[in-house]
Amino acid sequence: MWIVQEAIRSQIPRELDPETIYARLMTMNFAGIHTSTFTTVNMLLDSLSRPDVFNTMKEEISTIYQQSKCKWTKAAVNNLKFTDNVLRESMRLSGPIVRLIRDIKAENGIQLNGVPLPKGTKIATDMHNMHRDEEIYKDANSFNPFRLNPSTGQPMPPAVETSENFLPFGHGRV
Repeated sequence: MWIVQEAIRSQIPRELDPETIYARLMTMNFAGIHTSTFTTVNMLLDSLSRPDVFNTMKEEISTIYQQSKCKWTKAAVNNLKFTDNVLRESMRLSGPIVRLIRDIKAENGIQLNGVPLPKGTKIATDMHNMHRDEEIYKDANSFNPFRLNPSTGQPMPPAVETSENFLPFGHGRV
C-alpha cells in the first residue's frame, strides 16, 4: 500500500500510472518471495552439511514442539534459540543480498568517519566481504552456528536483529 501512497504523494504523473505501480508491486513481491526461498534453502543446505548441527536443530525443534502441546506459537518459535543461530549463521555466509546501495537522505548530509557526505550521495555496503572479515568473525569462512557475538563474546542476538557487523538484508533507515 505504501507504494500507492508514495505515488499519490509525489504527484508525478508517471508514478501514478497503473503500469508503473504494477511493475513496482511485482518487483516487491518477487523480492520478498525469492529472498525468503533463497534463505530457507541455504539454511537447509548449510545445516545438512553438518550432521551435528542438523541433529541438534532437529532435536530442539522436536522438544519445543512437544513442550508447546504440538502447536506452533510465537512464544514457541522464540524458544528455538539454536535454530535461530543456524539461520543467522547461514544468512551471514549465504545471505540473499551481497551489496547494498543507499542514498544519503538527511537534508544536511552526514559525516562518515570524518568525511562529509552531502544529501544525494550514494553509499555502497559490501556485506559479502564484511560477513567474511577475519577481524570481525574468527574463522569467518566456516559455518559455525555455535559462534559467539564478536562484539560482546556473548551468545548471538536473534537473527532479526541487525548490527554494524550483521546485515543480511540491510539495517533499515536512520
